[in-house]
Amino acid sequence: MTTETEHLASDRPWDRPISANERLWIEVIRLATWDSDPPPTLKRVQQLRRVFEDLRRSGPFAKFDKHDD
Repeated sequence: MTTETEHLASDRPWDRPISANERLWIEVIRLATWDSDPPPTLKRVQQLRRVFEDLRRSGPFAKFDKHDD
């Protein structure tokens, strides 16, 4: 039987323990933004995703990528 707390946690996938790598990414974001804590606007999210898309397309594993962009 699941408790109410367990049920709520399963409904919130973002509310889970942070990995060591995620903690490092938080530090990178803090450094890149000079600790200004900017809100995640649509434009900023799109810009950040574009960085990772470019890495995915040109990085060492690009030849294994199955996406046809």
